[in-house]
Amino acid sequence: MRKLSEIKNEDALDVIAELLDPIAELSKDKEIMKPNIDEQGKKVRKSKLEIAQIAIKRHKGAVMKILATLDGEPLETYSVNLIQLPLKLYELLNDEDMVAFFQSQGLNLSDAFSGSVTESTEVTEE
Repeated sequence: MRKLSEIKNEDALDVIAELLDPIAELSKDKEIMKPNIDEQGKKVRKSKLEIAQIAIKRHKGAVMKILATLDGEPLETYSVNLIQLPLKLYELLNDEDMVAFFQSQGLNLSDAFSGSVTESTEVTEE
């Protein structure tokens, strides 16, 4: 899977154009965007894993489009198996440039796998 930082020039424009629709679809999902409530009643962001679970269950086409685009393959011929999928999702959700791109489109991804849920998922109210 290509990282955003590795994609250059016209190919970069094509990739961004292909990613905008599926990311917009995910950012419109109220379940993805709704914060969790912790034991103290504070709003906290969902972890990357929670967002991935919702996205896979409710937006399979968008997830497949994102993966296919980053693998440089047409969606119509793209294939990923049960062993590859978690590895690709892990790689995707831990690519700092991809996380920044998701966040620029309204998806607030926390630092899953960081070890500290409260440290990385607290939402500040403005």
